Amino acid sequence: MPQQGSFDDAEELTAPPGIGNGPELIATLHSLMRADVSGIRFGAIKSTIQGTAAHQRMQMLLSLADALRDERLQQWIDADAKRHVRAVAIVREVCPSDPPASEHGGSEREGGRVFSGWFASGSALGV
Repeated sequence: MPQQGSFDDAEELTAPPGIGNGPELIATLHSLMRADVSGIRFGAIKSTIQGTAAHQRMQMLLSLADALRDERLQQWIDADAKRHVRAVAIVREVCPSDPPASEHGGSEREGGRVFSGWFASGSALGV
């Protein structure tokens, strides 16, 4: 006789569309960053980003940026020089490079004039 009750509806369950909701994705990337930086799961962030469908990759990168805004994660990374170097290397490895000036028509000059206050505030990273 088949079991009734819990765990008998697996064929009816489906994964949610997309890459998950904001808080869940951010929490996952937060954990993956700690694992990657500490060496427990080296390459976790890169493999996650690369394994994301191309049309969802920007959302994944934005969620990674949100995860990196967590003050506890920042303090943990900055408490050790090796962790800091590794975190910076991870971010540089997965973030797309800026297009050459010829592709954005000098917008960096305009943006620099309009948003120069971002860098005057002492922020280490402008997104």
